[in-house]
Amino acid sequence: MPAPEFLYKILDSPPPSPMPETLPPTQLDANDGFIHLSTAEQTPITAKLFFSSHNILWVLKLRRQALDGEIRYSTDPNAGIVDGCAHVHDSHVGLGKDNVHELRLENEEQEQFFRDQLSITTWLSLGAVAQGLLIFALGRLAFLPGVAVILYRVAIAYLQATGWMHNPYMDGIIKQKTSAQFPDPSGSYGSTPANNDVVVLLIGFRNNHPLGILAPGVKEIGEGFSAMTKDLDAQAEKFDFLGMTSWLNANTRETQNETLVVGYFKTVEGLHAFAHDDLHRKWWAWWNSNYKKWSHMSIYHEVYHAPKGHWESIYVNSHVSGIQSTTTKVVDRATGKEMWASPIVDASRGLLKTSAGRMSRSDGKENDKYGADPY
Repeated sequence: MPAPEFLYKILDSPPPSPMPETLPPTQLDANDGFIHLSTAEQTPITAKLFFSSHNILWVLKLRRQALDGEIRYSTDPNAGIVDGCAHVHDSHVGLGKDNVHELRLENEEQEQFFRDQLSITTWLSLGAVAQGLLIFALGRLAFLPGVAVILYRVAIAYLQATGWMHNPYMDGIIKQKTSAQFPDPSGSYGSTPANNDVVVLLIGFRNNHPLGILAPGVKEIGEGFSAMTKDLDAQAEKFDFLGMTSWLNANTRETQNETLVVGYFKTVEGLHAFAHDDLHRKWWAWWNSNYKKWSHMSIYHEVYHAPKGHWESIYVNSHVSGIQSTTTKVVDRATGKEMWASPIVDASRGLLKTSAGRMSRSDGKENDKYGADPY
């Protein structure tokens, strides 16, 4: 996905139900599912807009003179259909190319990846060595940092559990029942669920060398994979690419676990076009010429083609993940501008209430015999 202009957009008119000043600045407007910062005081110095693309975060920073206050916010859709935009309402807030200070990519999985390179016993041993050096240098005072950290962690956990402090683990949680449905090119979601084909690519890598990321070939395969995922984002339309999420299988063994990436495409033809494109062919040839020499590296892929009416999804009190993290390019019917739309829709009513309904195979009422739906 290219670094697009749709990240910032000014509403020409007030939101349908403006927020009282007592609500948090990031409170979602219940009528349209967009974030509205309705006064200059509620608008941040540094605004971070997050949406997922193979667990890569776009980070948008705005120039100081355009904004007042300080807060972070994200486009978490708590109601209805959302299009992935943050809408800021204030005639004095200038959002646009001239005010964009920085637009970059931030990888949120880097910490987990490096942590997986060493076993728990190794990390504890490293900590023990560090503690021993502190004791040697500071004597009994060396115990203070460890005690302070533990007390701090316990206090934070207590305050978060009792509601006295913000719980960051709930950031990005959509507190309702949602599903994923793809819009048409005009941005309309229509009345027929699962009305598109979906192609799912599972691609995985595992390093079986005792040196971990220092093993021969690991650096190169990481560079190749990073280049190809960026190419997919940059040429999403060409390859019918919708998005990716990545996972670390931390249950198989103590360290150096398998990394799995799940990619979504509109068509098999788009996936194959990417596979035979120049960049992928370059790294394909590199692998073929080295795999016998570096047999400690495992790679694999699986491809599944789900025709329309043969797939569905449901998320309850969940963060944006899986197929919900994809985006589709649409053209705004009112303005003619190109935008990227999220597939997240409300699944608490109508056809989307049931699995069969979400695949357009029922009227969505087959579960009514079990009583009222808690969602």
